[in-house]
Amino acid sequence: MSPRMTRWSLILSSYDYELRYRPGKSIGAAYALSRLPVKDDSACAEPMPPEVFMLEVEPHGPVSPKDVALATARDPILSKVRTWLMSGWPHKCPSADFAPFISKRDAFSLQRDCILFGSRVVIPSQLRQEMLRMLHRSHQGIVATKATARSYMWWPGMASAIENMISHCSTCQSVRHLPPREPIHPWMDEQVDPWSRLHIDFAGPFRGRYLFVAMDSASKWPEAKVV
Repeated sequence: MSPRMTRWSLILSSYDYELRYRPGKSIGAAYALSRLPVKDDSACAEPMPPEVFMLEVEPHGPVSPKDVALATARDPILSKVRTWLMSGWPHKCPSADFAPFISKRDAFSLQRDCILFGSRVVIPSQLRQEMLRMLHRSHQGIVATKATARSYMWWPGMASAIENMISHCSTCQSVRHLPPREPIHPWMDEQVDPWSRLHIDFAGPFRGRYLFVAMDSASKWPEAKVV
């Protein structure tokens, strides 16, 4: 299944709908190109040799709603949340584990025994590692992976889990464009004699010119010269 069909399947799986075929001749406002096709001139055209550019087979599709429903029933947190969605939310939060759900209680709903957060599926803890692996199969960056995940799924701490996964991925780290940011090492807070240690740098541009700046570490006296 292509990525586009997979995306449509995930979006439509949260709805209860019925597909009905309607023949084209029964559609009154059809556009002209469907009623005035170009004449067949295949006899004059040179036959194109068949070419196969890529053949991709997906042996296993996304996790099915049944898998999510079964894992939700086994999850100690989500099973309780599902019960509250059917019978009512508690007046007080039983523990900190339920705080992300109770604080957003109006955004949750139940569909085919799966919990939805808006239009996104709430992933049980049993399936989260599998979801992370599926999200990171193409080794996208943190921003792109988060954007993809936020289109289809949710669970508490999902963004942190994605960041941790990518930061520990050897493939992603080997192709990073920028080196890791090194921490700043400030000078030791020690007593020094005046003009025994200088800090120098260039400043500018200022009115089209640059300044060579030197500062005494002890007295903080600056000296600047136009270069």
